[in-house]
Amino acid sequence: MTLSPKDWHNRFRLQAGWTKSLRQYYFSRLVEDQGASILEIGCGTGAVTSGLEDTGIGYAHARMHGLDLHLPFLRLARHNVPQARFICGDAFHLPY
Repeated sequence: MTLSPKDWHNRFRLQAGWTKSLRQYYFSRLVEDQGASILEIGCGTGAVTSGLEDTGIGYAHARMHGLDLHLPFLRLARHNVPQARFICGDAFHLPY
């Protein structure tokens, strides 16, 4: 059975819930002023990226970037989180 990008997104959202409190803890210590940038490597469909508001940081305090190799996932991520910037690329060769 092949999963669609939307099916993957549902799975990724479930998995993102498992680490939500850990992300809240780290983000609260990493991002203390406006203008910070966060790069999520392997962002998939944006399931974790979309939860940035839930961490107490919000998109007004940090620029969120997502990187993934799978273009269909990135298309869905761009739809799910228009506030973030998503790039197709390889973590071993960052396009920054």
